[in-house]
Amino acid sequence: MLALITPTRGRPVALNLCRHYVHRMAERCPEPITWIVVEGEEREAGGMKAHFGSIPLSQGRALETVHIRVPSKGIYGHQSLACNVQTGLREARELGLRFVAVIEDDDWYAPDYASWVLRALADYPLVGEGRSLYYNVHSGCWRLCQNMGHASLCSTAWDDTALPNVVDQAINRCLNNEGFLDLLIWGHRGGWVAPPAPRRVVGLKGLPGIKGIGVGHQSGNLPCADADGSFLRVIIGEDSEVYRKFRGHNAFAEWEQR
Repeated sequence: MLALITPTRGRPVALNLCRHYVHRMAERCPEPITWIVVEGEEREAGGMKAHFGSIPLSQGRALETVHIRVPSKGIYGHQSLACNVQTGLREARELGLRFVAVIEDDDWYAPDYASWVLRALADYPLVGEGRSLYYNVHSGCWRLCQNMGHASLCSTAWDDTALPNVVDQAINRCLNNEGFLDLLIWGHRGGWVAPPAPRRVVGLKGLPGIKGIGVGHQSGNLPCADADGSFLRVIIGEDSEVYRKFRGHNAFAEWEQR
C-alpha cells in the first residue's frame, strides 16, 4: 500500500492546495492511499500530537489520513525537512505501508501521479521524475533543470521493503548537514528517473508562508519569465487558475509581519 508523506511547516495555504491534489490522486488510484502530514510547530516540548482521520472518496472508498504535529523550534532548513520525513516514515512503517512517496506541500501533482508511482515501483525500488521544473507563482519566473541522474525530493518514491537502510542513512546524513536529502537518497543507483513525458510534478514556489529551501523560492535562480501565465497553463492546465491571485503578491512579507 502507498504512503504519501508531506513534510510541512507554517504554510497553511500550500497545505490546503496539497490536500486537493492528494484527494484527486486518491480518487484515481486503484490502491488504498494513506496521507501522512508531518507539521513542524514553533514549540520546544510537548511531544508529538497525532490525529487520525478519513476523507470519503467515491465508490465507498476513503483516503486515510494521519496529521502529526511535532515540536520544531530551533530546527530549520534541511534538518527540519529530514526530521519531518523521518517522522512520517516511522509512521508509515508502523502502519505496514510498503511504498512511500514524498508529496511536498507547495507543489503541483497530476491526477495520475500516485497511480504512476505504484506502476513504476513494480519494476524499480526507487523512482522519480527527471528534468525538474520550478515555477515561482509570485514572480512568474521558471527554470527547467536537466537532472536525469536523480529526481527532486518532491517527485521521489521508493519501495521501503527494498531500501530501508538506504533511506534511513540518507536521512541521518542530511540531519548531519552532509547534503541534500534527495541527492543522498539517489546515491543509490538502482532507481529509475523517468523523463517528464507527460509531466506529472511541478515545483511551485512563492506561496504564502515560510520560505522553503529549494532554489525556486529565489526568483534570481529562475532565468525564464512567464509574462502572462500562459506557460503555466500549458504545463498544468486549468489548475493554473488557482495561482493567479498569488501573482505579484508579496506573500512572504505579509507572512513575516504576522
